[in-house]
Amino acid sequence: RRILLCVGIVDELPDLPGYRQLWGRSLYQCPYCHGWELRDRAWGYLANDVACLEWSLLLRAWTPDLVVFTSGRFAVRGEDRELLERCRIRLDERPVVGFRAEGESLAAVQLAGGAEVRREVMFVRPPQRQTGLVMGLVASFGLKLATPDRVHVDNHQTSVRGIYAAGDLASSAHGALIAAGSGNAAAHALGEDLTRELLLEGML
Repeated sequence: RRILLCVGIVDELPDLPGYRQLWGRSLYQCPYCHGWELRDRAWGYLANDVACLEWSLLLRAWTPDLVVFTSGRFAVRGEDRELLERCRIRLDERPVVGFRAEGESLAAVQLAGGAEVRREVMFVRPPQRQTGLVMGLVASFGLKLATPDRVHVDNHQTSVRGIYAAGDLASSAHGALIAAGSGNAAAHALGEDLTRELLLEGML
């Protein structure tokens, strides 16, 4: 009678030496998930574009020792340099070519030309996508899309009555706790809808 779709997304890890080895051990996405346990260590942040520089201010709350690496991906504006300097965040614009591990922990960020910057923790934001299997299922149900990777929902119900969605498939905000809360809210909406239907059919 009802379907609840609650699936995660795939992190597309770049092909940099050490990235996969250290993913989830010294390379992380979410400071709210890992920041407290890793506080006050030597942190790095690999920024994808100029808009991501603002995120470095958030990371600075957990550590006084933060280096932002742009890897030469974008030009840093003068006002952004001043902001980072004012917040005591160091900037390194050299290309990042890998991450050197010692055991299962990050030892240094490797830069073009052979230079290294010692770091204990890195925060990164790799591209994310839904799997072809999930989007094939979405297409087979004929669900309306909000974005190429996310379905349209109204109170967690999709465009097809009786089919609900939660978590990464229904929200642009990603995170384990966010997804869990979304799943709980969707289950409530589904349960209320189904209970009303069963009552009206005299089945309860």
